[in-house]
Amino acid sequence: MRTIYLATFLLLSIAKSFACSCDVIPTVENSFENADAIFVGTVISKKNISVKYESRNVIQIEYKIRLIKLFKGKKISEIISITTGDGRHDCGFMFEINKKYIVYAYNRNQYFDGGEIVKPFLSTNVCQRTAIYNLEEEKGLDQLIRKKVKKA
Repeated sequence: MRTIYLATFLLLSIAKSFACSCDVIPTVENSFENADAIFVGTVISKKNISVKYESRNVIQIEYKIRLIKLFKGKKISEIISITTGDGRHDCGFMFEINKKYIVYAYNRNQYFDGGEIVKPFLSTNVCQRTAIYNLEEEKGLDQLIRKKVKKA
C-alpha cells in the first residue's frame, strides 16, 4: 500500500512539473498598459498549426475572432487572428467556437522564447486576463479609458 501512495505522489509531482503555472493574473490596469491589443469578439474558427521548436514540431492553435469592440490596438480587419498554445501544459487559452470573449493580446514574432523569428502575430494565454465575456470587465476597461482620456 505504501508503494501505491509513493507512486501516486511521484506521478502527480511529475505531472505538476510540466503543468502551466501562472504567478498572479494581472490587474486590469497592468494588463491595459502591457497588452498590444484588447478587444471583445466572438470566436468563429479554430485551426491547429505546426511550428518548429528546437528539433521538433509543436502544435499551436490559431483562432479567428470576429471583432465586436476594440479597446486598444489598431483595427486592421473585422476578423482577428490570435495564436495560443494547445492548452495541455503550455498555458494556451482554450477558446470555444461561437463564444464571446474579452481578449488581451500581445504582439509576438516567436512562438517560443528562443524559437525562430516569424512574421508578427497576436498571442494570448491563461496567464493574461483573457476570459469569457464579462460585462464587469468591459465596464472596468471603459472606465480606465475614460480616466486616461481625462488625464490627456
